[in-house]
Amino acid sequence: MCGKIVVATHEEELPYLEKIYQTGLENKIEGLRKIGPEEIKEIEPHCVGIAGLHVPCTGIIDFRGATAKMVELAINMNVDSKLCMQHEVMGIDKKDGFSIVKSNKGDFQASKLIFCAGLQADRMAAKDGVKIKERVVGFRGDYYELTEQGHHKIKHLIYPVPNPDFPFLGVHFTRMTDGEIECGPNAVFTFKREGYGKTDFSLRDTWDALTYKGTWKLFFGNISFGINEYRRAFSKKLFLKTLQRMVPSLTMDDIRPGRSGVRALLLREDGDTRDDFRIVHEGNSVHVLNAPSPAATASLAIGSYIVNEVEKHLMN
Repeated sequence: MCGKIVVATHEEELPYLEKIYQTGLENKIEGLRKIGPEEIKEIEPHCVGIAGLHVPCTGIIDFRGATAKMVELAINMNVDSKLCMQHEVMGIDKKDGFSIVKSNKGDFQASKLIFCAGLQADRMAAKDGVKIKERVVGFRGDYYELTEQGHHKIKHLIYPVPNPDFPFLGVHFTRMTDGEIECGPNAVFTFKREGYGKTDFSLRDTWDALTYKGTWKLFFGNISFGINEYRRAFSKKLFLKTLQRMVPSLTMDDIRPGRSGVRALLLREDGDTRDDFRIVHEGNSVHVLNAPSPAATASLAIGSYIVNEVEKHLMN
């Protein structure tokens, strides 16, 4: 339980900060309070802001470890459960009230299916006969890590005030359970859905994204934002400059390149990214088509919602 502060650095961010505060109150966030420049300094001595929110109940978790534990628990609950890795779904047939999932390593038959396919959610829905207008478009996020000499400058989680005009949160500072501190991510269009490297490319994925009008609507609606994100992706200096908005004392020697991730975004035809969570049922299946941040944080609640959907729509 390391706590978090959300920091406003410009006057125009204050109304958005107030909205976050009111939402927090509605959700009864424990210990949530407004803080000024002095208290920001008390909590994070190297952080600079004109106003902020303190969320002391925020914690961090080893999510990979948590996922492994969930698998272990699931298998222990039912000895017939299996985790099958590297099984590519080639197609789905319907027969006698059952679905037959055809994979590159054999077929599986089931009376009920739950799809949580992330970057392949739209394609899996299509294989299952679900008709959706939207398409998944991938955006890579690059992270930097604080070096040993920069570690002392971050004590909690530090987040910017989200700008509702932009589809992504913006760079922030995150303490990890292994002691590392991540800074990021940026958000750039990726030419491969599983494209974790800056130069990764897939002709199919690129064609699917660039022949979809929603992609171009998003591009044209956020041209300056997109250009800046791409510049930062290839410039450590520009990435550092963004980080310095909240922590001005950071230097080039305080950060080093870290990991990257790819965000699956179910993009509407008009380029709107604010579809939030999108979970639909069709026939004997439930499809999680969109699960934006905080999907990992909310995963257990999402799981409970999916169970309710199954019980409501799929159980006879």
